Amino acid sequence: MSGSPQSGPGRRPGGESVALVTLAAAAYIGFAAVMMLDDSGRAQAEARADGPSGAVQVAQATSRPTRPGVGVGEIIPVPGADVDAADVASGPLQFLVKFEGDQAMAWRDRYLADPDECRDAFREFARTHAAFAGLRLARVSYSGVATLEYAGPAPATPEGRLEMTDGIVRRLSAAEGVDYAEPNLIGRTETPQ
Repeated sequence: MSGSPQSGPGRRPGGESVALVTLAAAAYIGFAAVMMLDDSGRAQAEARADGPSGAVQVAQATSRPTRPGVGVGEIIPVPGADVDAADVASGPLQFLVKFEGDQAMAWRDRYLADPDECRDAFREFARTHAAFAGLRLARVSYSGVATLEYAGPAPATPEGRLEMTDGIVRRLSAAEGVDYAEPNLIGRTETPQ
């Protein structure tokens, strides 16, 4: 007795049809999943193209304008540093100055050996180098960054202090042998009076 190809030992009638239907269903589900992922990725890419980047979103959420009326993403050139009047409104006007090369380490070594003698030496240096006029040495970090303090009277208004700070930073930044200069916005008076 010969049976049909679908009949015989270990085979159920219609078994191949069930396997084909199962395979087709799995392929359809797989295809649908890939298309949904692709559509989701496309929607995310379109949202990114329409809105600000993640970095800008973080900046918008955590930053304040650098000047009144200026928003995130707008750049205001402030020579030496990006500060506003509120940042320099009170306390001593201090500046961080990194001298170039061996000069930075020489000031550091001198300061570590004898801070008072180093301050005296800086006072003489400032007298002979116009860019440092009106500044006194507060301290020198181990990395050779000098903290300088403005020794004269500061303007009473925050805007005046900001203008003076910008001018001193420009002057120091242009000085020979200076790697960089910037306002010390977290400075405290540490110079012996």
